[in-house]
Amino acid sequence: MSRILVIDDEHLVRTLMVEILVAAGHETLAAETAERALALLDEDREFDLVVSDIVMPGLSGLELLETVRLRRASLPVLLVTRRGHVRHAERGTGPRRRRLADEAVHARQAAQRRRAGARAREPPPR
Repeated sequence: MSRILVIDDEHLVRTLMVEILVAAGHETLAAETAERALALLDEDREFDLVVSDIVMPGLSGLELLETVRLRRASLPVLLVTRRGHVRHAERGTGPRRRRLADEAVHARQAAQRRRAGARAREPPPR
């Protein structure tokens, strides 16, 4: 089981990412800001992965990425963003591009899987 730190300023997206990761067997901790995520990392919490939104108030995901690289160079970071922010995010990463995931697509797919899973757990009609 991996320990994953999830950062997103949007409550619904953050909650959905956590639910998906927990359902996949991972242990998660969530933060609504990059600043809070850095505080959690400073508390010597061991994480196997950081998943962060890119566009957030305060420190952006890109700034978070750079700080994590300085503090824990071997800790993988996956940056995600909404469809409308992909071009902005790609420009911001320059030559050190990171994998970008499209939150809108993943959130829609995750919601579909969650609904299908809920239907599968429902008792059969009598």
